Amino acid sequence: MFNERLREYRLGLGIKTKQEMASKLGMKVDLYTKLENGVRKPSKQALKKIIDFSGISEVYWLYGIDEKNNEHFNKGDSLSSTKECLESLIKIGLIKDDKLSEEVKTVLLAALKTDIKYILENEKK
Repeated sequence: MFNERLREYRLGLGIKTKQEMASKLGMKVDLYTKLENGVRKPSKQALKKIIDFSGISEVYWLYGIDEKNNEHFNKGDSLSSTKECLESLIKIGLIKDDKLSEEVKTVLLAALKTDIKYILENEKK
C-alpha cells in the first residue's frame, strides 16, 4: 500500500522522524503523517512532491509496480509488460469488464510505454 511504501522509503533514507521527512518534501507534518499512517490518500500535489523528491515513478507510489526492477517490465518480449500487467490487474480484481478506472488506465499506460520503448530500442539495433 502507498503508506507502507512511503514509510519504507523514509526509513530507507535513514530519516527517523515523520517531521524531518515532511520538511524535506516541503509539506506540513500533519499531512505527511496522515499519508504515512494511511489515514489519507495523496493529492496530486502531494504525490508530485514525493515523486520529485524521490525520483520514483507515480506507478510505483500508487500501485507498487517498480518499472525498473519488476520482472513484468524486464522480460524483453514485445508487449510482455502490457500482457502481464493486464493479467495481474484481472487476477487481483481491478479489471472485471471493459470499464477501466483511471488508476487501471494509468498502470496499463505505464506498461504499454515500457513495451513501446523496448520495441523502438530493438528496431534501432
